[in-house]
Amino acid sequence: NDYDSGPDQISVSVGYAVKTDISQDIDLVMRQADEDMYENKELQRKN
Repeated sequence: NDYDSGPDQISVSVGYAVKTDISQDIDLVMRQADEDMYENKELQRKN
């Protein structure tokens, strides 16, 4: 049984962080971006 239930909904969450100082740990910057992404995902779920 093939049927079209309409278009699927896709959402994208993006997180970013900026390394502003050469002494900053890149792992910490990446972790900050990851946390930002998950915060955005949570906001999208609530809307």
